[in-house]
Amino acid sequence: MTNTKMTKRIVWSPLAEDDIIGILDYLTSNWDKKIANRFINLTQNMLHQLAANSKLFPFINKKERI
Repeated sequence: MTNTKMTKRIVWSPLAEDDIIGILDYLTSNWDKKIANRFINLTQNMLHQLAANSKLFPFINKKERI
């Protein structure tokens, strides 16, 4: 029997999607591609951690489940 860890699905709000696109646009316009790629890698790493253990980042609004 294997011990498979369940991961949570991360759902992006439209505002969060707009924010990430804006950040990436800013980074690629004002910095080099290496910085933008580093930001993407750090963000993906954080999202994998969050999906694996949602208690790392507690709700900021429990009523809205944010």
